[in-house]
Amino acid sequence: KDLPASVKSASKLDKKPPKVEESLKELRAPPPRPREPLSVPKMPPSPSNSKIRSAGVPASSRSVVIQSKGVGKLEPHKSYVDYKAFYAGAKGRDDAPKNDADQVSRMVDKLLYEVPGDIEDDIMSAHEQSKPVYLTLKEELKADLNLPYNNFTMLVHGDGGGGELAGMVAAMHPEAMVLALCGTSVQCAVNATRHSEGSNILVGGLHGSVPKMLEEIDTGPGRLGVGFATYQYFTSLVDLCAGLLPYECENAVGNALLFSRVSFFPTELPASKYFAYWGEDPKKLLHPALEYVRRKFGVDVVKPAKVKGRLGAKGLLRVEVDVDMGNPPARKVPTGMEKGFGFELNFLLKVGLRDADLRVVYQAFVRRAVWEGFRVAAGAVDAEKEEEEEEEVFFAHNKIRGDHVQLTSTAADGKTEVPDIENLPNKIDMQEDERLVVERWHGFLKDEDLSGSVLISGSGGGMLGSKLAYEGGGKSVMVIMRSNDKMHSKRHVALNEFLGVNNLIICEGELNPKVASAIIDAGQGNLFDRHIATSDVVSGLVFDSINPDAYRDSPTCGARLDIFERELGRLFSLTGSGGSNYWLVPYGEEVAAGVRKLLMGECEDEVSSRLGEGLSGALALVARVFESSVEGKDKRKAEVMKSERAGAMIRIVPESGTGRDQKLPRVSLHNLLWLGIEKRRHKKRLARELLRGGGRLESAGDKTAAPWNIFFDGTAAGPDEGNDVQGVWASIHDQIARDLDEAEAEESPNFSFLQIGGAGVGDEVAKQYEGATVVSIMSDEGEAEVFVDNIIGEERWNHAVCTKETIGEVAKNLYESPELMRYSYWNGLGVYMGEVRREEFGRTLGGLFTSALTSFVAVPSDAEWSLVWKMLGSDLVAPYDGDDKTSWKLEKHPSEGFEGFDKMFLTMETEVKGGDTKVSIAKMTARGLVRVDVLNATRAVHHHYDFKKDGHKRTYTMHIGSTEEKLEEAPAASHRSGGRWARVWLTRDFDGHFIPYNEIKSLTLIALLRMGLAKSLRDHAYKEFIGMPLYEDMAPWNIVMTGKTFGYIDYDTKDKTFDAFIPHAYQILSVLMNYKRTVKDFDHCGDKASTAYGFGLVSDCVGSKFKGPCDDPARPVPCATKEGKCETDFISCLKAIAEEDIELEEGG
Repeated sequence: KDLPASVKSASKLDKKPPKVEESLKELRAPPPRPREPLSVPKMPPSPSNSKIRSAGVPASSRSVVIQSKGVGKLEPHKSYVDYKAFYAGAKGRDDAPKNDADQVSRMVDKLLYEVPGDIEDDIMSAHEQSKPVYLTLKEELKADLNLPYNNFTMLVHGDGGGGELAGMVAAMHPEAMVLALCGTSVQCAVNATRHSEGSNILVGGLHGSVPKMLEEIDTGPGRLGVGFATYQYFTSLVDLCAGLLPYECENAVGNALLFSRVSFFPTELPASKYFAYWGEDPKKLLHPALEYVRRKFGVDVVKPAKVKGRLGAKGLLRVEVDVDMGNPPARKVPTGMEKGFGFELNFLLKVGLRDADLRVVYQAFVRRAVWEGFRVAAGAVDAEKEEEEEEEVFFAHNKIRGDHVQLTSTAADGKTEVPDIENLPNKIDMQEDERLVVERWHGFLKDEDLSGSVLISGSGGGMLGSKLAYEGGGKSVMVIMRSNDKMHSKRHVALNEFLGVNNLIICEGELNPKVASAIIDAGQGNLFDRHIATSDVVSGLVFDSINPDAYRDSPTCGARLDIFERELGRLFSLTGSGGSNYWLVPYGEEVAAGVRKLLMGECEDEVSSRLGEGLSGALALVARVFESSVEGKDKRKAEVMKSERAGAMIRIVPESGTGRDQKLPRVSLHNLLWLGIEKRRHKKRLARELLRGGGRLESAGDKTAAPWNIFFDGTAAGPDEGNDVQGVWASIHDQIARDLDEAEAEESPNFSFLQIGGAGVGDEVAKQYEGATVVSIMSDEGEAEVFVDNIIGEERWNHAVCTKETIGEVAKNLYESPELMRYSYWNGLGVYMGEVRREEFGRTLGGLFTSALTSFVAVPSDAEWSLVWKMLGSDLVAPYDGDDKTSWKLEKHPSEGFEGFDKMFLTMETEVKGGDTKVSIAKMTARGLVRVDVLNATRAVHHHYDFKKDGHKRTYTMHIGSTEEKLEEAPAASHRSGGRWARVWLTRDFDGHFIPYNEIKSLTLIALLRMGLAKSLRDHAYKEFIGMPLYEDMAPWNIVMTGKTFGYIDYDTKDKTFDAFIPHAYQILSVLMNYKRTVKDFDHCGDKASTAYGFGLVSDCVGSKFKGPCDDPARPVPCATKEGKCETDFISCLKAIAEEDIELEEGG
């Protein structure tokens, strides 16, 4: 009933709290008589939630001591100060480690933590200033659309916070399309695109003042909602009315109202003398503006409606335009939403887009022409209809559309019906956007040898890459460029997880000449083996080359197109010798049409001439590129795979080979950094892989751990314990042997060992120490089965493998129970990256720290943290100097400020639920291993492991105390631990009864079963249980696994067995039943007396006012004798009563 538990602390080293010292003095006294409770003073009340933090270290100790005293900040490690620039080329950054655990936690999260799909909290915290306004707008959108994320367009005016708001709307509503009119404000543009994925937000307003722009754009009633916005928001009226007389400002506001169906204005005018003309009420400005619209266009508008602000916002003014010329509309889906899926292309060109956005629109324009040609060939589009002139062309979500998409319909009762977003024909669907690419390319590529590293660039290649990666298995590693398709990145990650695809990495940077040069210059080992490119690659280079700002030293179109051809050649040369290219090359006439439409004809004739006409022009371009490019010596030949109306699929292979040479499936970290590896998931996964160890960061000869020397093969990560089981075990074995030698342990010592997250090290322990009790907890049942088969085959019954509970559940249940392991081994990084929720990481660590007297924890060394941060901690594309060789050697790390980072990682958030715990953390000889010893602890524990399932109420207090000297007279046996002597004991809360942990060598059966003991081992354990002697209380919490056997540990009943009595059980029950029948016939059988368990027959007939208590199981029946006493059974009770009656009669 009363057995060992978990850990919490009271310290002798600290001399605090004083009552702990008193407790230790009590323990030095002679041991009490058996079964007599020992009065141990209770520990001082502990806070319900305590954060572990660092404390002082004795001069003789090399370890760092951490403890919890209430809730407090982590005190800095003494060497963790004055951190300066922490990697080459990142000067002036403000995210270097500071002297607090919170900063360490943020750095680790930035490097490793995979942000969940819902990023609302992240965005809200980054834009506190715009948050109240956004929340107010969000409620309006929700009321209009009846859906939180639906298709609409929004125009945001002004740089006074307008960029922030536009970025929030775009990020939080991925189905929407947002245009931020930032003008020339760089900060506005940065804020607008900080959190959105780029595909649903544009930045414009570069063509002069807003009033002038409004005058130039046709905003008549017939144009409403066609290419303009469903909504617009005016951050401020300052830009709108700059340099205008008051009546001109009113007219400008009126014109602006016609840019959208619904407009929102601040409820306060800017604080300036100019706007004082209208007083403090913006309605005095809006009313003449609305009147101006009526007079000029005959359009009725509703009166401004006040919108209640949220979270401190002062509210907004909402104005709706009624294009039907009728009564003001009721609350319904705005008309603009019915007509425009995106922004009209002509409108975007007139407002003036920044170059980056104009490039995306241009690529989409060319891509549409090329893919529509393939759609016509496939019969998906009517060719004659396709050739019809389209008056209005729209852009949204990286696509050009020429059709009006109907999103709503009005029922007969006049109510607007909003369709389910899942059924909207124009919802942002990755399959819709990329299916054609799969259908057109896959048929040609499925029989190609795509072994090695494969780069897929341009729009629409994501699903193709997933399919090829899935089919290729381990023969290839795919790198998908999603610079123009970022809106699908999260969907793509989810798809790959669903398919079980590990050999695919997403990048989101630009494949431009600078990036190509960096990859090529790194050498043959960094080149790709295959390159699949869609039309975006060629059209993007054309756009860049004819942009005068890109090549100021080449003023003529011809000179800039010469550069285009050389740079196209470098992109072809991204594949090394023996590699292959598969390119979709758009025909010259389609590229020139895009130049004419979007770039006002700049270099149109030169583009048309240089790219040529049709297929012959495309082939001539490819041939010319290889002859004139800097990589021209790498001779290639071009083969036409498929030619359609607007472009051709061309296969480019080495002139002297087939392009089918088998390649190694690997890609360098250098390439991934330059290509802009996706940050939210894939970059963090690479960091995790590097920190897992396995010698990947070790320097070998001239090879340093530089990004160009580190390659990933795309396979899934191995078990948390890594590949070096023997190395880990050798280091742990040395520590255990030292403890045993110092304790003068017997030849075959008994101790318990717990491994979490694997079983390899545990198996070595079981082999070396047959008397040890080893328990391994694994998450993968398939891997566990391999160890189980081994255990059974070699009859290594001292090793139990469990697979049911998560790390978090194990840590919690161990902490709340009296279980305590002598040693444990687990991976700190594995806990962080495992099944534990991020917010439970610190408490899980606290539970694991206290689950064993000594824990061996695998954690990346401070040198590894430092080096990996240098590689991946920066937001820069390539945060390193290619000529800097020595700084990539592991022995050159940790850099300043990263000393002790491994310990800081383990303690940055570690906390325990109540109690007080103090541990030491010391580095071991093996890199990446630390030893954690519990020095002192006090905590409340319950009756057994996962007690809530059984409803047990009994509680205990666990104590661990340690000193430098062994106290021979202590009733609790001493355990040698890290150069100290530790003692462990329980006190039963209701009576103070003392229970020592004389040995720490077992684990209870209830814990094994609830941890998920493997079935084959459970069957063996059952046979062991059946073969045990019979004790009184053989509940699973009183049965323990000790080495290869099972034993009984109930402290009160372990000295007596019942094997001799059980064969007579039936006869004894027969005696009781028949005896009761006869007593009943004598009319001497009363009610049943109450006993602890209420067993039948034992206490029948003798119920009375005397209730005991009768706690001794040898005499459980209250018997109403003269003085009242406890008897063994009702027969003995009846006899005792009868004897008193006889004595009374004989005495007269």
